[in-house]
Amino acid sequence: MSKNIEQKDNENLRTINDERKYLIQATIIRIMKMRKILKYSLLIQEVIEQLKSRFKPEISMIKVR
Repeated sequence: MSKNIEQKDNENLRTINDERKYLIQATIIRIMKMRKILKYSLLIQEVIEQLKSRFKPEISMIKVR
């Protein structure tokens, strides 16, 4: 029974991470459409600022996107 729970937990974590990836991508696109040109460090800060109400994005996740 614990294997089923672990599988569901892993599946839920995967789903959450996928949704977060899409949120990060959408946020980056939204910011860059507004600003056109933005330094990398400012982009990272802006993404974190906009997403902090939903979750605390890891910088490594932002870098991959």
